Amino acid sequence: MVHWMRFEDVDVGGNAQFVHDAFAAALNDSVSLWNRHLQSLDYANRSISLNRAQMVADADGRFTAVISHTDPGTPNWLDTEGRPFGIAFWRFILPQGEIETPRAELVPLAELREQARQ
Repeated sequence: MVHWMRFEDVDVGGNAQFVHDAFAAALNDSVSLWNRHLQSLDYANRSISLNRAQMVADADGRFTAVISHTDPGTPNWLDTEGRPFGIAFWRFILPQGEIETPRAELVPLAELREQARQ
């Protein structure tokens, strides 16, 4: 099973895109960033993907991925390579039951950096 969403306007006005999701009841799940031609971004030199073992859970057991041009200093950062838009692609291997649709919101980078310092 897969989910995908378009990211755009990231870092316009100093914003990052927050993506909230729950860990699925699945053998494995992962998220990666793709360009508009459905090609993965530079996984060899940049942080463009996370799997379940790499993701840091939130206090409620869910996770929040941060899609941004620059590292905000928080866990689960995904690097857009400076691209103005692209696709975030989730893959769930052998899911059991329903999988929640990820939710996204734009958050000011300054706010993220302040939270990371605390």
